[in-house]
Amino acid sequence: MGLVDLVLLGLCANLTCPGDKIRDTAAIQEEIIRNQARLLRNYTLKIATVHNPPLSSITEVDGILQFGGIAYDVIEILRKKFNFEYEIVKPPEDSLNVEDNGIVGMLSRNEVDVAAAFLPAFPYISNHLHFSISLSKAEWVVLMKRPPVSATGSGLLAPFTFQVWLLILVSLFAVGPIIYLLILLQTRLCRTDDNPVYPLPSCVWFVYGALLKQGSTLSPRTGSHSEFLEEDGTSILENWVRRRDYMYIGERPIVDHLMYRDYLSKVDPNIAESDRCTFVVTTWTVTENLRAFAYSPNFPFIDLFNNILMHLVESGIVMYSLREGLPDTQICPLDLGSKERQLQNTDLIMTYYIVVGGFIVSTIAFLIELLCTKCNGKIKSNKQSRADTLFTVAEKKGRMDENRLFPPPPPYHALFKPPFPHSENATTKNVNGRDYWVIKSVDGNTRLIPIRAPSAFLFQYDN
Repeated sequence: MGLVDLVLLGLCANLTCPGDKIRDTAAIQEEIIRNQARLLRNYTLKIATVHNPPLSSITEVDGILQFGGIAYDVIEILRKKFNFEYEIVKPPEDSLNVEDNGIVGMLSRNEVDVAAAFLPAFPYISNHLHFSISLSKAEWVVLMKRPPVSATGSGLLAPFTFQVWLLILVSLFAVGPIIYLLILLQTRLCRTDDNPVYPLPSCVWFVYGALLKQGSTLSPRTGSHSEFLEEDGTSILENWVRRRDYMYIGERPIVDHLMYRDYLSKVDPNIAESDRCTFVVTTWTVTENLRAFAYSPNFPFIDLFNNILMHLVESGIVMYSLREGLPDTQICPLDLGSKERQLQNTDLIMTYYIVVGGFIVSTIAFLIELLCTKCNGKIKSNKQSRADTLFTVAEKKGRMDENRLFPPPPPYHALFKPPFPHSENATTKNVNGRDYWVIKSVDGNTRLIPIRAPSAFLFQYDN
């Protein structure tokens, strides 16, 4: 079948033949909605929700579950229009896994009819239940404690005066080579340590990052300091963000309401404006996803609910509800409009003291180490020379002991002459082809001393 045949087949499939009835899809959809509205009257639905204010909330007062939030307002609009009743169900677990006993798992098993909560419309969840039309787009942002000094405006380009910039430039070109020379000196003095020699550009870059705090030689690690808490937003802000400098990742409406409540709690005129805005929110988003209600697989009123929800979204009611109670302007922006001052040398005097003191202490430690190394080398050389000496002089209580004086080795020519020139009766004797001196010892016995052999030297040493 060619391309022309495919085009003609598509045209014929979309044409209507004479006598065919034209189906009005809008009228058919309208009829379906009317039938579902009629069946829904006096019907009791099981509605599950989660505690995620201000989007949705569920609390227990005197054993009775109370439903609130924006999701509650939407359900109330549907209830008043179609005259049905509902029963609130609190999931035993806060989980979005299908296998767990959370709100998604209860929907997939038809234990509840509707999830009145702004759930993320993940594709893997849609295989087990039905999502409504998208109510809004969730923007996940980061809330953190306000930094002590703002990094916006002209201060980012010129935080220092000209003199400070000049000294930083001198330090950049001086400290880097100094570190490189120290590394080379260390490798020369400590050859057995197998220390790596970093190149000069790496040393200069390290100094640049250390002085200006624009980078680090360390690689960041992720996934090891994260905490998943089951606390409300106010306690997280106070216990984790303010006191421990943690970052809080949440949806933008939730984060905005938390910041605004914190700001309103500090409206005392005696409190400075900068002290009121304790937190800041990133202008960029970490991630984005669509949010919607959810229905069980056997829910028979999907078209009816989606029709009303679509009108609420298109009319802007849902978006208005998300921003209700918040000011039109940005809450506690990063730039509070304060004028930034350039840092001067007097502001860095403590830094200079620390750097100079560190250099002095390190120099003293280096000189002491060299002195100790030199002294240890001399001691080792003296011990080695004493171990190699054949004859030593014994000392007793700091004085020389004359009774234990050992003579030095005899000269070489003494081995070829009689070792005892004072012995008048010294004669030679040949035994088994070898020549010996015949000597009388102090005890009157006769001894044979080999001629031209080390034994003659040993005999003289013993006697």
